[in-house]
Amino acid sequence: MDQVDDRYERRLLDELKKVDQKIARLSNERDALIRLLSRARVERHADGDRTILRSTSIDRIAVETKILQFLGDRAEPAAARDIYEAAIAVFPGLKESTFRSHMHRLKQKGKIEPVAKARGRWKLSPST
Repeated sequence: MDQVDDRYERRLLDELKKVDQKIARLSNERDALIRLLSRARVERHADGDRTILRSTSIDRIAVETKILQFLGDRAEPAAARDIYEAAIAVFPGLKESTFRSHMHRLKQKGKIEPVAKARGRWKLSPST
């Protein structure tokens, strides 16, 4: 019985190690993105372009990227509710009205489009 317990414990420790490595990798990726965003802000500010100078712009970019990623990962169109749930899993404070604004903005940019015969379902635009 001790052998089984030892193997089980080793397996759990291995899984924990993998999770810790994944967290470290994601943390490094996050830090790199923050550095890139900071550089982009400085460069755009120097050029007089104020598109991402507001702090809310960072959240907007992140939420819209998550929406596009979610739709890109699917072969079929997704329900707005499923997209919203994926977004709030990453951005817990996201309100539905704000989410709808993000969806509308992406639609206006031509990045996503509603599915004609399925109300409330969205897909990436062919040009995306």
